[in-house]
Amino acid sequence: MRVLHTSDWHLGVKMKRRSCHEEQAAFLDWLIEQIGRLEVQVLVVAGDIFHRASPSNRARKMYYQFLADVFRKTDLQKAVVVAGNHDSPSGLEAPRSLLNALDIHVVGGRTVGEEERLEWLCPIEGQSGDVELVVCAVPYISEARIGLGHHLEEGETDLQKRFHDAFRQLYAELADEARRRWPDARLLATGHLTCYGAGKAPEPGDYHTALHRSGPADGSYTIGTIGAFPPDIFGDAFDYVALGHIHRCFPPATGDRRIWYSGTPVPTTRKELSTRRVIITDLDEEGSNGQKPSVELVEVPRWRHIHCLAGTSDELLEQLDEVEGDGDFRPYLFVDAALGEGEESTEPRDRVEEAIEERFETGEAPVIVEYRAKKTTSVDELGDDDLPPLEELNPMEVFLRLYEAQYQSCEPPPAVLASFQTVLDEFHDGEET
Repeated sequence: MRVLHTSDWHLGVKMKRRSCHEEQAAFLDWLIEQIGRLEVQVLVVAGDIFHRASPSNRARKMYYQFLADVFRKTDLQKAVVVAGNHDSPSGLEAPRSLLNALDIHVVGGRTVGEEERLEWLCPIEGQSGDVELVVCAVPYISEARIGLGHHLEEGETDLQKRFHDAFRQLYAELADEARRRWPDARLLATGHLTCYGAGKAPEPGDYHTALHRSGPADGSYTIGTIGAFPPDIFGDAFDYVALGHIHRCFPPATGDRRIWYSGTPVPTTRKELSTRRVIITDLDEEGSNGQKPSVELVEVPRWRHIHCLAGTSDELLEQLDEVEGDGDFRPYLFVDAALGEGEESTEPRDRVEEAIEERFETGEAPVIVEYRAKKTTSVDELGDDDLPPLEELNPMEVFLRLYEAQYQSCEPPPAVLASFQTVLDEFHDGEET
């Protein structure tokens, strides 16, 4: 059974108010081609399909058009889609009855009770008619939704252990139930969470929003009192674990090629300029039985080029010489100007824009998506602490920033954060969309 694993599409996202629609549409067209070319049987999308809980009609249309086209143009047997922290569970699940009829298994995670979890199990038949693969489609689950509030008398270590044990039990129970129903099938699990194994650490641009945290809002490694999950929460029962949330492609457990993040396929920030990938895994009839599954990393093309220019006005103009115009996907520029003595803050930008007008055709000219100027000649001192537009922030990010502004602290008490998460979950659970 050949599976393609992808995640974190963030359809509808903007790069500093500039739409990413064109390159995301190009990616989805490319993905359909790869599914056909590589004879993929199962597509797994591990969360954050949309960037906002209430996506635009344009983003929704792109998503549903892809689902229609991929089954019309390829021999794909099944698509499994789970919600991420940016998605609305109820919104993603709204057309579930229709999508199920079209071999599309969707899990939003609006409720996570024992009966609801059984619906997460997605059996997939092979050519023989027997179930050859079962996907345990686990979506993003918050602390509140899984019923884990913070006890006032509880320390960080106890809270972390209780949280990790709850997820360890969740995956074990799903694996046991799948084994009971389909003893000969291979098992694949999904997850939308933060997981770093020993010797692994976050890198800039790993995610838009830290998850399962009740502490620092700066995306630090510990992510508050709960911390990143250890890879052992998945146990040994699964032949492959398809993870979402981290925007970089890598295996969080050293030496264990069963567990992978695929990463976001289209760059959405200046910190995501490394190679983007999707993952192909082949789960043979015999299963892994302790052996490493076949994993192939497929590089995603870069449609829109993104350049970071930094330095004095003269240095910026020199770096601009390395930028090529593009009539289909105009390049995006991040410009960090180091102001010279007596130089006004707008002067470097004016010079760059004049050079762009002189050197490029109008329809191919690069676009400055962000400009920052500081009175320093040291590029190393140029910070990255600018406030993104409100529409680029999700509710949790807005709450954390408002709390920091109100109380001059970036660490809300665990009880306060848990209460806000509960309110947020109840809001999403009550959505009509």
